[in-house]
Amino acid sequence: MRRARRDFEHGLHPRRCLDSHRLFFPAPPPKKADLGSTQLSAFWRANMSWQSYVDNLMADGSCQDAAIVGYTDAKYVWASSEGGTFSGITADEIDVIVGKDREAFFTNGLTLGKKKCSVIRDSLPLDGDWTMDIRTKSQGGEPTYNVSVGRAGKVLVLVMGKEGVHGGGLNKKAYSMAKYLRDSGF
Repeated sequence: MRRARRDFEHGLHPRRCLDSHRLFFPAPPPKKADLGSTQLSAFWRANMSWQSYVDNLMADGSCQDAAIVGYTDAKYVWASSEGGTFSGITADEIDVIVGKDREAFFTNGLTLGKKKCSVIRDSLPLDGDWTMDIRTKSQGGEPTYNVSVGRAGKVLVLVMGKEGVHGGGLNKKAYSMAKYLRDSGF
């Protein structure tokens, strides 16, 4: 009886057997499948939460691609639209965007996910603005698209508009998300 009371107090509710008056406790639930190391499952949880920010950026239908990219310690794409240009951004491309040389990409351009781009306006290092406006270059007659980058404390927010979407709306979207993440400690 003492054991039954202890188990009941710890959330284990006894049931009576149908064929006897003895109490029994159901078997514990099966353990979840091992997903690998704790770091992997933490990485998975982190990616899932970052993906919701990308989904939020894509929700209104004005963007064809969006990404959250780390630029401090973890220089890689944290979350992006599936199959988009931004999913292929490299650490070298991130270094060019946040690098100290703010003049070279005005003359040479830059690449995002191996797509050539021209920088239109660079206010990324300016406190209070933290944005950069970019335009993709046409390769083989394809249309060009506006891109905006917003900088938070640890991440960059990138959005690429659909054909005909004005860069000002994209800039506001990237800035708003980056400001929210900056205020949240990212």
